[in-house]
Amino acid sequence: MAMQIQELHWRSRGSYGARRISEELIALGESCDRTKVATFMQLANISAKQKRRFNVTTNSNHRLPVAPNLLQRDFTALKTDAVYCLEVGYT
Repeated sequence: MAMQIQELHWRSRGSYGARRISEELIALGESCDRTKVATFMQLANISAKQKRRFNVTTNSNHRLPVAPNLLQRDFTALKTDAVYCLEVGYT
């Protein structure tokens, strides 16, 4: 059963924990419970990946100056690489 647990964990790319692996084993016809799978995983030093916390990287409520719209929302160019932003209005 330990080899099946390692195989299911590997196939899930490390995201399955004891609960999902035990559900998969039951679906495959094995008789096991979550605590037995958790014990095997602990002995084999296998753990599920934790979800990462969502980080907010943009703060829209600021008093900094907004970059000027030099193209005036006209993004059409006569030919390739013809429109460039040459002037930067930051002080």
